[in-house]
Amino acid sequence: MTDPKVLPHSAIYFGGARDFWWNADQIDLVARRLDLARHRRVLDVGCGYGHWARLWLPRLAPGVEIVGIDPEARALAEAERRTAAFVSTRALTAKTSYREAAVEALPFEDGAFDLVTAQTVLIHVADIGLAITEMTRVLAPGGLLLLAEPTNLAGSMTALVTRADLDVERALRALDLEMRIQRGKHALGEGFNSAGELLPRYLYSSRFSDVKQWLCDKAYGLFPPYDRPGAKEEIEELRDFAGNGWHGRTREEALRWYLAGEGTPEAFEAAWSEGLAADRDRLAAIDAGAYASAGGDVFHLFAATKR
Repeated sequence: MTDPKVLPHSAIYFGGARDFWWNADQIDLVARRLDLARHRRVLDVGCGYGHWARLWLPRLAPGVEIVGIDPEARALAEAERRTAAFVSTRALTAKTSYREAAVEALPFEDGAFDLVTAQTVLIHVADIGLAITEMTRVLAPGGLLLLAEPTNLAGSMTALVTRADLDVERALRALDLEMRIQRGKHALGEGFNSAGELLPRYLYSSRFSDVKQWLCDKAYGLFPPYDRPGAKEEIEELRDFAGNGWHGRTREEALRWYLAGEGTPEAFEAAWSEGLAADRDRLAAIDAGAYASAGGDVFHLFAATKR
């Protein structure tokens, strides 16, 4: 069993399934609609292992310069390694560099980039408005802000219908767990897990023009024979989490957030135990070739042009 106290965020959550979050043809379509091939200086905020930038890199201008920032040094080293291999394998002409920094205090001059982008970063910040203001500051007039954020509560709710033990009381305990975790994380200033639902209030403002929105068209269904792209990696992550006694996140952070969301230790234990049991049942059904779910995740993509 892994001790989450000694692991950084990336080591827990940046599994192989992240490479399969988006369909390539949707990315191609969005790139054409936004004319991304014109962009030559790009900032990847909260780059992690570089998954998001590598998705767009072949659709950007030849010779594009991509700067990745992240507060975690381990993630930056991995992003540099993986992206260098990607550029070499694809014979791309791109310049990439990485530096340790946070979105709330970007170490760049005003207007330094013509594209600023981030994926699943705003769900981890205390002040979404401040983060967007700072990203906008380093964006040149006419430049593009491209943000991908989920409404995670939606996936948690729809997942309930696949549970064999579903009844009203257990469903309410599961929803109480997720909602208090989300509320507590926000109360502690550590982010809001459904930030995607809030982005319009920040983007439809006088700072931006031509705001566009899409939903990720990648269906996250999991059903026999479990052979869609990314299914194997998703199942591996499920096994890893179950083996560590984690239900969607580590127990340590879940309990801390739940209590901050005004939950009680006793209620947490009951809901957490039921959640772990449901996860084990799901894996057993997968092993038996009997688990099937359409997936209920909601993932937003916003593009806004700076005036």
